[in-house]
Amino acid sequence: MDYSLCYGYRYNVSGRDTLLNVHFCAVSGSADCVSESYQTTQGEEFCNVFRPFLRGQNLFSFYFGLDSVSPAYKTKNGASGRIQRKNETIAAVLVLRANYCHEIC
Repeated sequence: MDYSLCYGYRYNVSGRDTLLNVHFCAVSGSADCVSESYQTTQGEEFCNVFRPFLRGQNLFSFYFGLDSVSPAYKTKNGASGRIQRKNETIAAVLVLRANYCHEIC
């Protein structure tokens, strides 16, 4: 990946307890990563842009993970501790091609 270009992705996360974890990591010998987590987007699609954090030509990789967190139980609210069903845990990710930073999203 070239430092002069940016890389991005669009995402949409559904489910009250769904968590999308995104890691943008340098592959070339170091364990440097930028990590972000997103909860439900309420049906909206969002875009995020990364610029490589090492100058020159370097190898980077995106890693995406989908988790379901346990809901907190609140007294006097029976629905608060309900476990999310597997069919309610949905995420869509579209990785975008390299482009100039202001033209990606």
